[in-house]
Amino acid sequence: ALAMGENFRLQMGMRRLLEFLGEHEVPLQLAMPLYRRYGDRALETLKENPYLLVDPELGVDFSIADALALAVGMEGDDPQRIEAGLLFELQHNLNNGHTFLPQRKLLLATGQLIGVEGDHLSDGLDALLERGEDVVVADNLVTGHKEALKGGRFTQASRFDVKTPLQGKPLTPMPPAGGTFRQGCRKVV
Repeated sequence: ALAMGENFRLQMGMRRLLEFLGEHEVPLQLAMPLYRRYGDRALETLKENPYLLVDPELGVDFSIADALALAVGMEGDDPQRIEAGLLFELQHNLNNGHTFLPQRKLLLATGQLIGVEGDHLSDGLDALLERGEDVVVADNLVTGHKEALKGGRFTQASRFDVKTPLQGKPLTPMPPAGGTFRQGCRKVV
């Protein structure tokens, strides 16, 4: 009887997740990966943070996750939305070959993307930095993917020797204090 009850609970959880995805025009084939990842809390987890869908393994476009977030009641200037927009913009630019972005350009592009202006964007970037997300700011240049530097666990701007192109020197990642570059990481010369 306990096994039957557990099985029923799991099936109902999957059914509610499928209904929610369909209602919000999110591809139904995401139900299984979401359920495998988050278990019977998949629906609640997705409602709390729709931006979890913007994951390479799930392949959902930011605009779909953003529409879902707004549909479930997230405010336009919610810190979670701003941070997700910043991370998306960094990842989008990284995918287009831009390892670093000027901070001002990042904030403007994100503001245009999500329709938010002002200090909210700077506050969002500060929050990402404080939490230790894959974001590094150095000399007003921002990178959003530490793996772009192949294996470095860089958490502070001081880990980089950053020179702007106007100074004629390339961006040179430095090894962690007291450490060396991991296998596969090349020093840019």
